[in-house]
Amino acid sequence: MEPEALRKDRPLLDGQQVCVSAAALSSLVQRLTEATSDEPRVAPDRLHAELLLPLLHKSITSASDGVDVDRFGTLINAACNPLLAACAAQLAQQIPPLWPHGWCPVCGAWPVIAELTGLDRSRRLRCGRCGTGWKTPTLTCSFCGQADHAQLGALVASVADSGEQAQRVDTCRTCNGYLKSIAVLTSGSFLDVLLADLESVALDLAARDEGFIRPDGRDDAIRVTLSLSVDSR
Repeated sequence: MEPEALRKDRPLLDGQQVCVSAAALSSLVQRLTEATSDEPRVAPDRLHAELLLPLLHKSITSASDGVDVDRFGTLINAACNPLLAACAAQLAQQIPPLWPHGWCPVCGAWPVIAELTGLDRSRRLRCGRCGTGWKTPTLTCSFCGQADHAQLGALVASVADSGEQAQRVDTCRTCNGYLKSIAVLTSGSFLDVLLADLESVALDLAARDEGFIRPDGRDDAIRVTLSLSVDSR
């Protein structure tokens, strides 16, 4: 894959063709369904890869193509993560050292956390869809690009008994967006990012109590073509 998309300020996945294993897709969604205790049992014919692929495409691209994902929305979003993470691993070498945007350079999603590493608390945004990490200019809002310090703020949480800042919520009064910043020893795996996001729900509640929101997704959809591969036995 050529990094042409980056030169056009587009995510690397934009315009790409991705092949999905039919068996793996059906199996993953089935296991996710079985693991969700409050989800009604799904008829086996609803788990055919041919029926799941349009839902997967809609979740990845945020395209409005008339596909109804109300019933399977959460499961399909979860099923996208392994596929997007695999794509991100292949494209990792094409990400520039400093990406000037708040959205993910691979899949275009917003970050869910910012990792603060090292003694200097170097800041690295992490995508909750594909796990990609990237450095952006500091002291700017990741969502709207606001750099006016008067519009930016932070809600700070400290480590008990030490007073050392371990977590904070960066806020912006221009777009009312917020992003959780968490101190870590080293940049974690994709699973570490998902766990850190879940374990810091208290920060989400604190930010929402102050009137800030975390954007669900970007209006600028990416274009990805998905196809099914039939595994040979």
